Amino acid sequence: MINLKIEYYRKYSASEQELKDDYLLRLAIERNLQLAIECALDIGEVIISSENWKNQKTIRE
Repeated sequence: MINLKIEYYRKYSASEQELKDDYLLRLAIERNLQLAIECALDIGEVIISSENWKNQKTIRE
């Protein structure tokens, strides 16, 4: 599933100038990046929980 999404996004690329000129495109990319990071953090929390590792007070730990 992840590989399909990666391949999908590889088809679409934007130059630096396009990103500067197109506010909505930049906003969409930023939002998708934010969602990807949140998913990665959620996966990390599931792994920590399933392995019964010590709970951290902050994400940085």
